[in-house]
Amino acid sequence: MRSDRIKSKIISSCTEVTHFDIDDESHKHAGRKGTESHFKVLVVASDFDGKSRVQRQRDIYKVLDDEFKSGLHALSLRLLTPLEAESQPGLFATPDCGGHKSS
Repeated sequence: MRSDRIKSKIISSCTEVTHFDIDDESHKHAGRKGTESHFKVLVVASDFDGKSRVQRQRDIYKVLDDEFKSGLHALSLRLLTPLEAESQPGLFATPDCGGHKSS
């Protein structure tokens, strides 16, 4: 599966990944259901320290170049350092089922 390859390539390219999420959003795009062509990725890694947002994205796009050449069409990236992730409460929160809040 493309999502497994993307995860493996990104994690292999970084020295310390503390959090990784990937969502296949292909089904949200007309004519793309089941194509594994649109993904949203969140990576928290110390490798991003001292790099601009643009440089972080360039690094990941370079790692995934062959995926783009073989059908990956869109990639939404959120690339954070551990310190940036800590400063964003609720970043990894999962909404309550059915919109109900637990008490």
